[in-house]
Amino acid sequence: MIDLVEAVKFFGGIAGLGTAGFTIYDRLLKSRPIISICAAESFGVGQAYLRIKNRSDFDVVLTAIETNSAARVIFHGDTRSIVENVVGIEQHRALAPGETVHLEITLPFEFRETLERGATALNFCVRWHRAAGPTWLQGWRLRVSIRGSDLHHMLVDASRRKVEAPA
Repeated sequence: MIDLVEAVKFFGGIAGLGTAGFTIYDRLLKSRPIISICAAESFGVGQAYLRIKNRSDFDVVLTAIETNSAARVIFHGDTRSIVENVVGIEQHRALAPGETVHLEITLPFEFRETLERGATALNFCVRWHRAAGPTWLQGWRLRVSIRGSDLHHMLVDASRRKVEAPA
């Protein structure tokens, strides 16, 4: 029995070292963009954003943003991409080294009502590639997901921070 426990610990340690090595390689050496979901107050209401940061020393191009739900992603403050998003054309956006972009996540009203129950999850997939060089050398797709209830709590907290902030 002790040999079995030691074997599980040994192989678990090897797997952990492999995972740590891959993570270090992926984050530090490959320098791919980082994607996350955040919330901020906007006009007294919590607004969800998809945050993409280019950590590399080269320009990258975001070629497509896919989602599994009725949610839409809008390049905040860019009228052309808002129109493209409504029409359904794929959006392209270049990110300079070190640049961070916040993309507004728009949720239909009926979808917002289901968030609190947590029955739905939002999944986002971002396709990207280097700006210089062949476009067929696509980078790994960036993926992020969040449960509906977690997003609901993020939006409520963002709204409360504005209300509780001293004037």
